Amino acid sequence: MTQLIFIALFPLIALIAMGYALKRIHVLDEPFWKGAEKLNYYILFPSMLFLNLATAHIEAKSIAQIMFVVGIVVTLASSLLYALRHYFKTP
Repeated sequence: MTQLIFIALFPLIALIAMGYALKRIHVLDEPFWKGAEKLNYYILFPSMLFLNLATAHIEAKSIAQIMFVVGIVVTLASSLLYALRHYFKTP
């Protein structure tokens, strides 16, 4: 099951790594990167994520496990944010 998720998400990980590497070696100037980051963040990345996860071949018996793990992660993240809310208050 983990392998299926990794295969579905690998193109996204590769895209992020490639963008990071290109920015670090200064292939293009800074104004280009500001526009490219917005385009990637708001349009391309969500579209690619949805497409990869929608076309991933996940067995029905794995869905219960995935939902359980997602539920635990969301619960832990929510609990952590709730506990830390006093430290990050905005005026």
